Amino acid sequence: GAMDGEQGPLDGERGAMDGEQGAMDGEQGAMDQAGELELGQMSGSIGLKHGAVLDSSDCHTFLEIASRTNELVVPGVTHLSSNTKPKTPAPPQRQGNSSKASSMVPGRGSLAAPGPGGQGRTDRKVDRAKRGIIAPKASGGPRARTFLLCGKNAAPIVEQHLTSKGWRKLEGSRSLSFTLQWVECKQHIDFRSFREGQQIVNHFPNINLLTTKNGLLESLTEYDKKTESSEQRSINMREFVPVTYRLYVPSEKEEFSRSFAEGDIWICKPTGLNQGKGIYLVRDLKDLEAKEESSHSVQRVIQKYIKSPLLIDGRKFDIRVYMLIIAGSPFLVFYHTGYVRLSLVPYDLASTEMCVHLTNQYQQKKHPLYKEVKEDTVWGFERLQSYLSGHHGLPDDWVMNILTKRMQQIMQVCFQSIASKLTHKIGFFDLLGFDFMLDSSFNVWLIEVNINPAMHTNCETLKNMIPHIVEETLDLAIEVFDKCCSSLPVLPLISLHEFILLDS
Repeated sequence: GAMDGEQGPLDGERGAMDGEQGAMDGEQGAMDQAGELELGQMSGSIGLKHGAVLDSSDCHTFLEIASRTNELVVPGVTHLSSNTKPKTPAPPQRQGNSSKASSMVPGRGSLAAPGPGGQGRTDRKVDRAKRGIIAPKASGGPRARTFLLCGKNAAPIVEQHLTSKGWRKLEGSRSLSFTLQWVECKQHIDFRSFREGQQIVNHFPNINLLTTKNGLLESLTEYDKKTESSEQRSINMREFVPVTYRLYVPSEKEEFSRSFAEGDIWICKPTGLNQGKGIYLVRDLKDLEAKEESSHSVQRVIQKYIKSPLLIDGRKFDIRVYMLIIAGSPFLVFYHTGYVRLSLVPYDLASTEMCVHLTNQYQQKKHPLYKEVKEDTVWGFERLQSYLSGHHGLPDDWVMNILTKRMQQIMQVCFQSIASKLTHKIGFFDLLGFDFMLDSSFNVWLIEVNINPAMHTNCETLKNMIPHIVEETLDLAIEVFDKCCSSLPVLPLISLHEFILLDS
């Protein structure tokens, strides 16, 4: 009824559009004579500029031009649509939805072309819906893409970035009509109602294969056995994962008890928690038994403690870097540099204070001196390199070359260990935090993988880093989504700036 109500104004516009047909035909002839056109020339021919808003007719014209250059990537151009008919003849009839001259241009926005002449608006709307393209409102105005936030982690950054691009925030936390959902806890995503090709969510349903202590251990152990005699294997997990046992598996608990020696120190961790919660050190078996009785319902792993960590000014530290996984064709895996997290207090192996042994910000904030010295608890990679060069004589590119390549190698092994099992649907993506440690011999050890890495900006180093990571994560996820929905080649990526592509 609403669409029929619009027919009068539409018919009224028909004369004006027909009046422009001669000019358009003249322009078309000039374009045909030009042959292969550069993207800048195409843009100029219809007055296209970065951030331009095009009606359906201009979109149609642009796609006609672009089809002769095989170049459909236009950053910053958004089709906000109208319900007008095209001013130029319709393109050749497509076969299904597989045409490369698709109706969406990836990048910062989406560029939707009108359907072939003679088709009703309802048919075009259904066609767009099948391919996950947001249709215009019946009123003729734009229907902005929508996003839903659940939780506080990175929420202000996500909201500012998406609203700046014209997205509309949905209120509440249970709406299913969103285009993109960003949650803090994976449980807030209703994966059963997820509409592939129409929605984007920031977690995979079974990413726990990598982000729980037992999931990571089991995935790497299985992959290690599978690739033991294969050229596919680049590194043995024992080279980067300290010896670990699952205490909830009787045979492994017995093996741990037999291997325990006087003077050993182990670190016991709940399998599904982060931020250092529930972690304690084990220096004798009786101590372990007493603590297990008080938390018998929690599954735990126990790991050999790295007793000789590399120190910075006498303090323990670890390294946080990022992996972004996007469901594409089939997956795209990216690396992003991170930062160094230092303890507030000098390292003392005999200390029972967990802020001595655990360097994450959640633990360090508990220390009474944190507010005074918080800027010194987070370092960038440049400062780490300067320290290592000055105190250990390492090459000036050791951090960005040797260390980074080793971490990337380990991260790729981690992803390969779950690649065949990870649920794949267009619209899934995940930003993970990988935590590494260096020992006194400069060996690199993987400590854990976090599904919900903290995106706080409570110090200058993080203020200069975290917003860019979140923003580029969103841009890449949306660009890959748009291209996959439009059957366009995913690479190259316009939004790729600071992330590094590891696997595709």
